[in-house]
Amino acid sequence: MQSSGLRQSLGVLACMCTWDTTVLDRWIWLSNALGPRQNCGPILDVGCGKGAFTIALSSRGFDVLGLTWSPEDQQISARRAKLCAVKSANFEVQDIRTLLERRDLFEKFEVAVCLEVIEHIIDDRKALDGIFACLQPGGYLFLSTPNLNYIPLGKNDWGPYEEIEDGRHVRKGYSREGLETILKAAGFTDLEFSFCSGFFSQKITGFFRACCKINKNLARLLITPLRFLPFIFTEWFDRSINWPAYSICVVARKAKS
Repeated sequence: MQSSGLRQSLGVLACMCTWDTTVLDRWIWLSNALGPRQNCGPILDVGCGKGAFTIALSSRGFDVLGLTWSPEDQQISARRAKLCAVKSANFEVQDIRTLLERRDLFEKFEVAVCLEVIEHIIDDRKALDGIFACLQPGGYLFLSTPNLNYIPLGKNDWGPYEEIEDGRHVRKGYSREGLETILKAAGFTDLEFSFCSGFFSQKITGFFRACCKINKNLARLLITPLRFLPFIFTEWFDRSINWPAYSICVVARKAKS
């Protein structure tokens, strides 16, 4: 009830400013990357989880369909959207691994968003084929996934990675070359690469995860005064120590017919 009250009071901000600082980093990247395309048509949020990005995009005036594999997450997302008073966010239960079976979604979307999803999927190429099919000719994909070179935030990030798809990572991440290969194989062109979530975001998130093992409320209290650090220091500090970003981000295009 407390969480719902917070969302009702703060709206989208409460959904986006989760205690994992990397989530907000991805929203800032996506928001900036979408900047020149403010009047784009419908957006597909693939692997939307509990709906934070779908709701945030809807609050910006976009029509968005969020897909999640979990019926429970679909219900949570719908409740969050209602609490945040956004009316153009819709949610469906759909496994990204079988997206190619959803012919009713083919060429329906001008933009697809897929943030921190493909590292959970063994057949990532098939997943990208499904997203490609759902885009209109000339449409854009905005994708982020862990950077292969990131420094693990905790012992679980070192692997070994799962050989089954149970919601955890099946691979550490992607290099630019590896991501470029599978995106081009799926038909995407005009790739634009960047990175997000530097040293301070990673350290704050790692610290939060460690503190959560003791007490979640204590963890939230401890990291609250630290959350401004990434906005002030990340760019020049990461360059000065050559620190690898957590996520690799790409904007890719489906060529016009």
